[in-house]
Amino acid sequence: MAGVAVAESGGSTEVTEGGATDTYTVVLNTTPTSDVSVTIDPDGQLDVGAGPGNSMMLTFTPANALTPQTVTVTATDDAAVEGAHTGVLTHSATSADANYNGAVIASVTANITDNDEEAPQLVFLANDCVFIDDNQESDGDVHSNDKIEFDKTWTQGNHTGNLTAVGNIKIEDKNKILGNVTAGGEVELTGSANVTGAVSEFAGVAAMSLPTLSFSAGGADVIVPYWGSRTLAPGSYDRVEVKYKGALYLSAGNYYINVLDTDESAKLSINVAGGAMHINVVYDLRFDSKVQVLVSGGSTELVTFSVLQDPKVYVDRYAVIRGNLIAPNSEVHFIRDSKFKGYAAAESIILGAKVKFQHHSSATPFPKENDFEEAETDEGQSLVTSYALEQNYPNPFNPSTAISFQLPAESEVSLVIYNSQGQVVKQVASGKFASGRHSVVWDAKDERGERVASGVYMYVIKAGEFTAQRKLVLMK
Repeated sequence: MAGVAVAESGGSTEVTEGGATDTYTVVLNTTPTSDVSVTIDPDGQLDVGAGPGNSMMLTFTPANALTPQTVTVTATDDAAVEGAHTGVLTHSATSADANYNGAVIASVTANITDNDEEAPQLVFLANDCVFIDDNQESDGDVHSNDKIEFDKTWTQGNHTGNLTAVGNIKIEDKNKILGNVTAGGEVELTGSANVTGAVSEFAGVAAMSLPTLSFSAGGADVIVPYWGSRTLAPGSYDRVEVKYKGALYLSAGNYYINVLDTDESAKLSINVAGGAMHINVVYDLRFDSKVQVLVSGGSTELVTFSVLQDPKVYVDRYAVIRGNLIAPNSEVHFIRDSKFKGYAAAESIILGAKVKFQHHSSATPFPKENDFEEAETDEGQSLVTSYALEQNYPNPFNPSTAISFQLPAESEVSLVIYNSQGQVVKQVASGKFASGRHSVVWDAKDERGERVASGVYMYVIKAGEFTAQRKLVLMK
């Protein structure tokens, strides 16, 4: 009886992505009166020699119709994490022989072994210890080549992720670990601490290597003034300092810096639309309180701070840091109430109370929680929607102070300093300014260039219909 037979080697087709292939044969049951073309259509998971998902044709003539032809099947080596899955190969026949034209042919289902493992959602890697105090809500795998400790929390603390340590793991009262806990030494749970996954003690936990760093820096100093902003191109620098509420705009490429000093409420706005950005700091990196690292144009995985310094790196209170922080020689200290999204690798990692942390691809929201904290935008900076005149900084001051203001639209601006008698001391800004944030510096000199006396002064801004005033104090 006319037909097309398919026979899988070993009774099944078993293939591995990027590895083992398998075969099956196709043969006609009878000799046809004309050539028979059998088309093989693999789905996108499989390749039969013409590329993933592309068809291949077998031709049977009356002379070779009864000789099996072999089809070699390869699994498409994609990057998807799928686990064990299947692919299907379908067949169709065409011929001038009516007995074979459109003949029904069985499909072949291939069992595929995936070679892609889901990357661990690692948030912390330490050579020595990871210590977490009063955890509230956190997400990510944590590994230590020595020990891990979750200190007691005053309210229920939830951590989503797996813990692995070459040494001991201790989880104190009111901590809940939503994942597995595996230690080369002991696992100690105290009070109401609990683990939802598997707990394994004295297991064979392998140490993980920290990155090795080597680089140098040098060049010009860069200072972003109080309330000011500056765009910095990739390159090599000596000292980069971002003053109070200053904004430094960075882009894809490599930065080499001896000292990166961020004052309170400074902002590093990083656009990675053009690729990864690496900041390599030789001597000193510290994120002061309320400092923000904003990332636009791509994932936080594309931002890396690498630090050679020893012994400590500080992320101060209320700072919000995004990206990779690589400090193999240092203790990294996250001071209480700071926030971190990314991956940190260090000699030791110490977290103060109520530090919120999560890995790069965490589905947990990373919300704006404080009045001073800006949300990320495509431009990497917040949109100015209203007029404002800020308090000068520093205040009191000597010898100079920065006065900042913001404009929602291009405006004619006049900014004037008055003394306590209402007399004009100096006009520090005059002319047309674009929309956005601006900062000017007063050096405590009058219109003649002479230093003025200590005391209380007034500064007044006029921008279109907007008028505002504030006091400042010069102390010598």
